Amino acid sequence: MTDAAVTCQSCDMSFGPRGCSTQPQLGALRSFASEMRPVNQWFADDLQLRDVDLALKTNPQLSACSPWIQTGTRFNYPCGLVAKSVFNDSYTIIYKERGATNYSHLQVDDSATTIAWAADLAGRYKNLNPEATFGEGQQNQEHFNMWLLERFPPVKCVQVQVSPQNPLVPARVATRVTSTGTRVADCKDYMSSNPTCNFTRNGKPFVCSGAYEAQKVKDWGTESGHFITWMRIAGLPTFRKAWGKVNTKLTAGTTLRVYVEDNFPVLPFYGRKALMLSTSSVLMGRNSFLGYGYIAVGGCCLLFGLASSPCLGLEEATASADDHQLCRTEMKTTPQKIINPASQLLCQEDVVSMRS
Repeated sequence: MTDAAVTCQSCDMSFGPRGCSTQPQLGALRSFASEMRPVNQWFADDLQLRDVDLALKTNPQLSACSPWIQTGTRFNYPCGLVAKSVFNDSYTIIYKERGATNYSHLQVDDSATTIAWAADLAGRYKNLNPEATFGEGQQNQEHFNMWLLERFPPVKCVQVQVSPQNPLVPARVATRVTSTGTRVADCKDYMSSNPTCNFTRNGKPFVCSGAYEAQKVKDWGTESGHFITWMRIAGLPTFRKAWGKVNTKLTAGTTLRVYVEDNFPVLPFYGRKALMLSTSSVLMGRNSFLGYGYIAVGGCCLLFGLASSPCLGLEEATASADDHQLCRTEMKTTPQKIINPASQLLCQEDVVSMRS
């Protein structure tokens, strides 16, 4: 997506009397029908991302990524419609405490270890070195369509000075054309400790300085926390996914201003999206569904138990009366022989009663 297609909007929100003493969790709520994809396509995406050797060769299993396997003659990395539809809206938040006149930049932790599940970080997503040589002198980024590097590059240019007087104007990673005529992300030294990228703003080359700051991203490419979170399938068409975590204590009366970089269209499939702020938990944000579920199941068990108790008592009483009648009949016909051994103790009591 080009800079011209990016739309930035802002909105304000305030905290009530109690403020937010715990760590707030930011999440995006989306209604997205295409998230419910076939399991075999998810497996192909997952297999390609955690097996670098598989990505380096044409494999029949990638046919499960259909219809988005190739772009032109280049294999997409990653492939599949789910990966292609990754949520890529961006948020910049500034805040002002009660009585303050100036806004400050609110730091949001969106690292993979914070927003993704631990099970998804255990070797399931590994970056392919874009600059490694493939085949006849080509680099991986030339042989493959490594489109995700433009969305989640190893270095990002962050506007750290944002205010109502100085609104957000996002800077994006630039692209360049290689000697083979392939357009790739304009970054280098991906796998080193000091990667670099060039940027553009409003469609023009831009030096990341002044009100902007170049920040290295540990979780870039397929190891991005936003990408990993998106790739975990949702159980329902309406769902939440964690976007980041705020470690700053927000007191009562604090005003937040949120700038939204609108990159993810929802109108074509009649969907909706929203940024939600809630206190954090082990379930990554407020989640009342589990509590309501326990209450509902417990109530059903209680009602079932109450309804079953009278029936059990009636069956036991009926069985006891039948046993007594059978025993008395047997004792009258064959007093010296008990036909039903299981009722021996009961019949002994009846024998004493009959003789007396």
